Amino acid sequence: MALTVGTIDIETLTGTGLSFALFDGLGMKAYIQSFDTPPPPPLPPIVLSDDQKQQMADYCIALASVFIGHITANAVVAVTVHTTDAALQRTPNPNNPTTDTLGPGTNKTLNGTVA
Repeated sequence: MALTVGTIDIETLTGTGLSFALFDGLGMKAYIQSFDTPPPPPLPPIVLSDDQKQQMADYCIALASVFIGHITANAVVAVTVHTTDAALQRTPNPNNPTTDTLGPGTNKTLNGTVA
């Protein structure tokens, strides 16, 4: 699964990607929902404006953008293929085309970056 900044819809309190995970995980979704439920009398209801809700969403979107930007720019991935690893590819043998190949003669490290 690819990392995405994602979106947040303040009307439906739904979204996608890391933005919504932060929004929900930091309790902002639950916080907004708590204002949508009127308190018992005689307490007056407290209402968050759409601008306040949008500011909360924008904060999570900004955080997600920074996190994903940093990870994409700086993360390094290394996978080691050990000598005992098999089934990474199939042999080109036409008599037995689904035979797994053996692992490499020595351990091999495959390096890459997150894109």
